[in-house]
Amino acid sequence: MHFVDSVMEHCLAFTMEVGSQRLVWSAVSKQCHPEMLRSKYINTCERKEPSDFVIGLDSVKAENRLWDKLVNILGKVDPRVTRNIKQYLSAA
Repeated sequence: MHFVDSVMEHCLAFTMEVGSQRLVWSAVSKQCHPEMLRSKYINTCERKEPSDFVIGLDSVKAENRLWDKLVNILGKVDPRVTRNIKQYLSAA
C-alpha cells in the first residue's frame, strides 16, 4: 500500500514550495490585475479555456445531482444540515 500511496502522491501532489508559489501568484495577480482572474479558469498559474462539459448544460445537471446526493448523505449524518440548508440556502 505504501508504494501505491507514494506513486499517487508523486503524480497528484504538489510540494509545499509549488503550492505556496501558486497561492502567492493568485493573491498578487488579483491585486495587480484583477481583470486577469475574474471569471476565468486558472490552472498552474495560467488562464485556460474551460472544458466543454463545464460550460454545457450537462454540468448543471451533474452539479444538481451531486448537490442533492450530498445534502441527502449529510442530512442522514446530522439532521441540522438539512435544516440549515433550508433556512439559509433556500430561495427567498
